[in-house]
Amino acid sequence: MVNKNGQGIHAFWIRKPGRSSLIGLLFIIFLFIYSTYLGIAWNFIPEIKKHHGYISSPNWGFLYILALPLMIFLGAFFLRLLNEAIFSLDEILISQKNEKSQFSTEMFNVMQKVFYKKIVPISFVLSTVLVLWADGYDILSPSGLTKSVGINDWTTYGYIFYSDINYLHFLIFNLLAFFSEGVLAYIGIIILLSASYPLIFFTKHNIFSEDEDKTELSFLSKYKIYWKYNDAHGRCGLHDLDKVFITYVSIIGVAVVITLISVLKNKAAGGIDTGSILLIISIGLLYPASFFWIIFPYWINFPEQLPPKDKLPLALKNEILPEPKPWPLGSEKIGWGLLFFTTIGWGSLVITGFNYILKI
Repeated sequence: MVNKNGQGIHAFWIRKPGRSSLIGLLFIIFLFIYSTYLGIAWNFIPEIKKHHGYISSPNWGFLYILALPLMIFLGAFFLRLLNEAIFSLDEILISQKNEKSQFSTEMFNVMQKVFYKKIVPISFVLSTVLVLWADGYDILSPSGLTKSVGINDWTTYGYIFYSDINYLHFLIFNLLAFFSEGVLAYIGIIILLSASYPLIFFTKHNIFSEDEDKTELSFLSKYKIYWKYNDAHGRCGLHDLDKVFITYVSIIGVAVVITLISVLKNKAAGGIDTGSILLIISIGLLYPASFFWIIFPYWINFPEQLPPKDKLPLALKNEILPEPKPWPLGSEKIGWGLLFFTTIGWGSLVITGFNYILKI
């Protein structure tokens, strides 16, 4: 997806994941120091009520000193994993018209354009909208342009209590702190879209089908699937792409669990906030769309048994071949079990959202 030999932030990110993570760590440490200077690092008690500081807040502080560097590193690792998966498909997608052409080279060129022209802009816009929609009032509260609708903490009260410090410092700090939140959202969306795009692309154009007329795309039409039946994993050459697929399904599962916990926590506290409503709508649409367009097609297009010996390539006819394993996790029961529990969580999330919207 990302050309690690190129220039720019994304190329540096995937080429130097360790240094990128270090930059994220230093950024959070800088916020720690800045918040200490502003007096909002730790809980402060200007009145009877205690107000959370940036470092001592359970949702910020030390959570971000772990989460931001980790997400930066995992994002780079995942994109590398995706690149390797695309290149591994050269073993089973063979050109019928030009023996010198490689599927990975042409597919990588397509995906790179999609990454920079679609995935990056969409991730930037969505992460910005989500942060501003959910927390925009709190971010801008020191400017006097908005009135906070959230709890009084370091975002909304510090500039009032420490009025001897110019309010612009608190505004700048809020912008920087919520920028780190935006970075987390940005990386999460990039991972999700980068995983879903090739899976949607492959299932939409049915490139794992043995039919001759499986696609109208010019570069795909010249490739034919030759399953690697001697693959020791039993996945016939798809084990690297399986890692991307399993990561995608895991992301959805984790998103469902985290969103459900967040929604139930907010509901118990007295109401579901805007951020939770956005998450309910997003996950509510994402999961069923993914199942019917990605998850189910990915499974059903995989061979369930070895073909007759007269249909095998000559080099494989005398080999002892493992039986194909259509399920990426190696077990149909485990696969359906994970889908069942994810669906239960998704259903609970959707019902909670509907109940709140309809005031049931």
